[in-house]
Amino acid sequence: MAELRQNTWSLDEWYDQHVAGNVEYNFSGKFWYCGYSWEGQWGSNQPVNYRRSSPVLLGGPSEWKEIFGGSTSNAVFGIKTDNSGWCWGSNKFGNLGIHQPNNGDRSSPVQLPGEWKYFTSIGGPDGEGGGVMAIKTDGSAWAWGTGKDGRLGLNSPNDQRFSSPNQIGTDTTWGNVSFGAGGSSYGTKTDGTMWVWGKNDYGSLGMNSSDNDQRFSSPTQLPGTNWAFGRHSCTGGEKMGAAVKQDGTLWTWGLSDGGHGGRNNPTTISSPSQVGTDTNWKRVTALNGLNPNLARFCSGMKTDGTLWVWGNSAAGALGNNEGPGNNRSSPLQVPGTWKTDGYNVVSVGTDNGSIMSCVKADGTLWGWGGNYDGQLGTNEAAYPSRMYSSPTQCGTATHWMKATQACGYNKPAGIFVSE
Repeated sequence: MAELRQNTWSLDEWYDQHVAGNVEYNFSGKFWYCGYSWEGQWGSNQPVNYRRSSPVLLGGPSEWKEIFGGSTSNAVFGIKTDNSGWCWGSNKFGNLGIHQPNNGDRSSPVQLPGEWKYFTSIGGPDGEGGGVMAIKTDGSAWAWGTGKDGRLGLNSPNDQRFSSPNQIGTDTTWGNVSFGAGGSSYGTKTDGTMWVWGKNDYGSLGMNSSDNDQRFSSPTQLPGTNWAFGRHSCTGGEKMGAAVKQDGTLWTWGLSDGGHGGRNNPTTISSPSQVGTDTNWKRVTALNGLNPNLARFCSGMKTDGTLWVWGNSAAGALGNNEGPGNNRSSPLQVPGTWKTDGYNVVSVGTDNGSIMSCVKADGTLWGWGGNYDGQLGTNEAAYPSRMYSSPTQCGTATHWMKATQACGYNKPAGIFVSE
């Protein structure tokens, strides 16, 4: 093999050599933002009530590898290439984990102690509280915010608040943790087991019980040891749950009246039921939003890079060029080939509709749904707002890595990472 040059690589050369196995490339990235600056969720020290309709680069080193947006809380988290965790945005209910019990919003990144792998954040309208779960690089799971209905899994009294991270149990084998919009929570471990906790509305915990008053404040195991445990292997939506098994099959349970169960059947089911017969599912993401009538929507990715959506079509969120009222109760393919790795399948619900941002395999950035404050980055004025019912490209750049949306109280912002 020819001798490799040192310290003179361009970005594309580094990437090519990484693919060839010659060098290690850490995929450090630049952080971009657009949409509405409501509670500091841009992380750029910008004032509130400020809009950008196309992505703007946040200054500083190019060292971000993951950005995680809050579904309704405007709390945002990021991980750098050294695995350090950072937070900014809304601190209602202690959601930032910086040991401040309430408010104290931060408009620029603040570091959290420890080394982090994933963050999952959720919020709710004023009075309902919010929470955050995360996994550290050692496989331990952590939670903070409001423990309403036991959804933090900390075995604490209902509605107890935590303003700094607390470990969920003592295990260090967690692969994924996720919140549901109805107060339920889900997690998978590296041994193939799946665990649930929180509120069991409409059988959303999958425990073969339809008792809506049933609650668990610490993780309880579901049957089986064949559950996938990677990022987005399990998810929760509006009073429903979904997960992928190691054999590539997709399973859902709970409420399905908006078609978001994906089983072509509106029947509520209190234990996991398979969606179709395909065995190449890789990940699944459910919508968590402010308006329950709109928060019934799921997306899934297959190993071949195809993207699939089902459920409520509000604001064109299904990306199938159909407007509201054309709900789909079984998976529908979104045209194109998409990245199967990284955090790039995003769905967020607002009072006005639903949003998706996603990165294609060629590195281009696309979005669809309601573009009410410029959060899709399409360089359009915020008003009059526009809905996109099919994927629309954001600019012409081809080095996008990740896409997410931070949404709180109907003030969404797009947050992206590029190489």
